[in-house]
Amino acid sequence: MRRAITNHKAVTVFLALAATSFAGVAQASGGGITLAAIGSFDSFNPFILTGTAPRGIYRLFQPLLRESDFRAGVLKPAIATGMTLSKDATRLVFTLNPKARFSTGRRVTPQDVIWTFHILRTKGQPFFRSYYRGIVSIAADGPNRVVFHLAPDAGASLPHDIATEPILPEDFWRHRDFGKPLHTPPPGSGPYRVADFRMGADVTYRRVKHWWGATLADDRNRYRLRRITIRYFRDDSVAFQAFKAGRIDLWVEKTPSRWAHGYDFPAVRDGRVKRAVLPLGIPAGMHGFVFNLRRPMLQNRDLREALALTFDFPWMNHVLFDGFYARNASFFANSPLAATTDVPALPQGGADGYDDAALRRAVALLGKAGWHLRHFRMVNAAGRPLALSVLIDQASLDAPLQAWRAILARIGIRLRIDRVDPATFRARKAAFRYDLIWADFPAPEQPGAAEADYFGCASAHVQGSDNLAGLCNAHIDTLIAQLAGARDKTARIAAGRALDRALRRLWIVVPGWYAKTVHLAWWNRYAIPPRTPRLGYDIDLWAPRDAPK
Repeated sequence: MRRAITNHKAVTVFLALAATSFAGVAQASGGGITLAAIGSFDSFNPFILTGTAPRGIYRLFQPLLRESDFRAGVLKPAIATGMTLSKDATRLVFTLNPKARFSTGRRVTPQDVIWTFHILRTKGQPFFRSYYRGIVSIAADGPNRVVFHLAPDAGASLPHDIATEPILPEDFWRHRDFGKPLHTPPPGSGPYRVADFRMGADVTYRRVKHWWGATLADDRNRYRLRRITIRYFRDDSVAFQAFKAGRIDLWVEKTPSRWAHGYDFPAVRDGRVKRAVLPLGIPAGMHGFVFNLRRPMLQNRDLREALALTFDFPWMNHVLFDGFYARNASFFANSPLAATTDVPALPQGGADGYDDAALRRAVALLGKAGWHLRHFRMVNAAGRPLALSVLIDQASLDAPLQAWRAILARIGIRLRIDRVDPATFRARKAAFRYDLIWADFPAPEQPGAAEADYFGCASAHVQGSDNLAGLCNAHIDTLIAQLAGARDKTARIAAGRALDRALRRLWIVVPGWYAKTVHLAWWNRYAIPPRTPRLGYDIDLWAPRDAPK
C-alpha cells in the first residue's frame, strides 16, 4: 500500500528502471547493491510516530497480496493465495499460503493477521485508525483462512488497503511495547532480513536463505540481489561525491542543476556510469506548501488565495529548475481523477520573476480580507503586519522559498523560512506547529481512505494525523464519502473530479511541483529489464552482471 504523508503508505519510489538490455541476466541470485540515504535512523518500528526507521525496512515484510509492478489495480499473491469479497462487500476472506513463513521459520497464521490489524489500529500511527475504521471484526476460519467483516459504508478502497498491509509476527511483539521505538531488528516474512547495522549510520539487508516465497510464480525473477546496504549521509552533496567515487551504486537525481551540469566526470564519459530519464506511471497527487487553518489568520480563504497567487512557479521552473518539473495544479495530478474544467486558474508567471498581474489580483484579495499596504507593509486594521513562516527540512527548497520571499516583500509581506533538522520537523509537524509546511499528498490507486485522512473532519484535530491543513468542511466530507463509496471506474472518476474541484477552490495549499520522470544514474554493474515498471524503476528486478548462470 502506498504511504500517506507521514506513514508507510506513501512508500517513496524506491528503485525501478528499464533502459538497458536484459540480455545476459542470470536466473540465479548473486551480488549486492549499496544505496545512499540522507539523515539518520533510530528505530526499526516504522508503524508509529516516534522514531525514524531505516530506508528499506519494508523489505522485511510481506502483505497478504502485493501490487503489480506493471498494472494498476492488479494484486499478486504473497502471504495469501487470493481473496474473495461478498457481493454486498461486507465479507472479505483471505486464504493464506501454508508455505508462508517468518524468517524465524514459524508459519504465518490467521492469528498474526488478526493481531496485526488490532495493534496497528490501537497503537500505530493515527492514519491506521482512519484507514481501517470500516473493519467491524476479524476472525480465523480454520488454519489457513481469515475473515474480515466490513461495515456497509466502509468504502471501496478498504479491501485493497487490507490486502496490501504488511503482516507482523505476534510472538515477536508479545513482550515488547509496540508504541515505542524498536532497537532490535524484527523478523518478517519478506525476502530480506537485517544482517548488520550501525544505528543511524548504515544498515545491510540480506536475502533470506530458502525464502518461502521464491517459488511464487510472480516472484521467481525478483529479489536477485543478495545484499542491499543503505549508507546514511548528513548532506546530499557528500552523498553524491560518494556515488561519483563508486562507493554508492545508484543515484536518484533530484537536483535539476546537477543533472544538467554535474555529470561530466570520467566514469560517465567512459560508460562505467549510465544515466536514464524514465517515465512515472503512477498518480502524482499534490505537492506544495500547506496552510495551517488552525491559525485564525489563515482561516480566511481570500488571504490564502492571494498568497498562493504570488508563487511564481513558471519562472522558478525555468530559472531554478531547468524545466525539470510540472506544476502541481490538481490534488490528483497525473491521474484521470484530476479535474480539467471549472477550476481556479493559476498565474502564468512573469518573465523576470514578478508577475504584476498576479500581484495586483493578490493585493485586491488581501484588501477583501482586511489587509492593506501602508508604508510598504501589508497591515490589518489594527496595524499588525502580515508575517508568516514556512517549515521545511530540505535544503533543496531554499532557493524557491527565497524567490517567493522576495516576491512577497514587494507587497509588504514578510516570510520567514524555518529549515530544521528531520527530527524537529517531524515533531513540529505532528504537533501542527507551523503556519505553512511543505508536504505531499500521494494519490493512491484506490482513493477514499487516504483522502479522509488528508482532508476529513475526523482527522482534523488528531495530533500526528495527515490532515496537515486542519481542514474540516462538511461538503468535503460528503465528497470524500462519495469517492470512497464509488464502485466502478466511471463513478470513481466523477467523484474524484468533484472533490478535486472543491479542494482547489478552498486554496488550502500553495501548489508546488512534481516530477513526471525519474532521473537515474548507476554504475554499470547490473543487468536491468527492458520493461519499465510503473514506479519508473525497481531494484527488486535488477541482477548483478556477474551473477552465476
